[in-house]
Amino acid sequence: MLTVSIACDHCARDLLADNPAGYRIELVPERAPPRLTLPRLVHSPPPVERVHHFCNLACLGKWAAEHART
Repeated sequence: MLTVSIACDHCARDLLADNPAGYRIELVPERAPPRLTLPRLVHSPPPVERVHHFCNLACLGKWAAEHART
């Protein structure tokens, strides 16, 4: 049997089983469509490498503060 779980990337709370509010915040590295027809000359890595999930804005803020230092 396959078990799916999504945990908060800050506090590790299970957002599927232990989430009375019934929502989560998802931070997704998504490339914006180019506004110019010219190719980009500078390749910059995304600000985050993968999708992150958070309980609420407080967890997102704490996670961002910790990762801003690195």
